[in-house]
Amino acid sequence: MTSILTRLKTLLGATPSPQSLKIGIVTEGDDSASARALLQHLSDDPIICHAPDRGAWADLGSSRQCRFDFTLVYLGHSGPKRWLVANGLLYSDSDALIVVFDPFNPWALDPLKCCLELSVKGTVNSKPRDSYPTVRKGIPWLILANFKGEPLNEQKAREQVKLLKLDALNVDWHLRAVSTTSGAGMDDVGPLLRKKLDKPGSTW
Repeated sequence: MTSILTRLKTLLGATPSPQSLKIGIVTEGDDSASARALLQHLSDDPIICHAPDRGAWADLGSSRQCRFDFTLVYLGHSGPKRWLVANGLLYSDSDALIVVFDPFNPWALDPLKCCLELSVKGTVNSKPRDSYPTVRKGIPWLILANFKGEPLNEQKAREQVKLLKLDALNVDWHLRAVSTTSGAGMDDVGPLLRKKLDKPGSTW
């Protein structure tokens, strides 16, 4: 499915690469400044704010080198159903998912875990008859522990990512530590994901 950024570029008269892939970036929505900084590190073009309907919105960016169109979505699990559905539709058609979390903010990990579970299963136990958009099965998930201005700490990243219970979701995920303040680890994110997407089934 053509990404939002690709459609916007087409409307503006640009000719996007036919090989561009849509990369969803999702994060718990408490720190939009750090999330935008991460998107800016990954993107060649200025960030575009996109608000299609029902209060859901995303920040868009792109990487010409990696041929990626990014859609950054700020998650929340306690909003009304129509907002959750509209939010999910922004990234459910992604070719890969980047999940960003703050290892120094453990109280935000449980809401993020609930949102990721909703994105995979399409329902919650408390409301089994409700249905929500789900991400495509089999796509790679790159998990970024964002240390912001702190030194990277791989051990802490591994300890904190366990709280997301990603193995229970049966997804192909890989953890990396990065810093949106210093830029440490950011140069490897795009190429690592591109390599994984170019060789389906390969290990990280």
